[in-house]
Amino acid sequence: MKKKSKYNVAVIGVGAVGIEMLRVLRQRNFPIGQLRVFARSKREIEVDQSRYHVEAISPAGFEGIDIALFAGTE
Repeated sequence: MKKKSKYNVAVIGVGAVGIEMLRVLRQRNFPIGQLRVFARSKREIEVDQSRYHVEAISPAGFEGIDIALFAGTE
């Protein structure tokens, strides 16, 4: 992958591991252009006073994503 100044990132799963991934991305100041969070169903979550819109996972949701971090179950 060519080095970019910012990356479009998807986090799949919002259980304990997915939430920790969101924390680490924020704590490490990872260069995120767009962050998309996916789970089985659409909802809003809060992690450490930051709100995230969770989208229902679909193949179309990965359009333009550079890095996908999977923390979900099958």
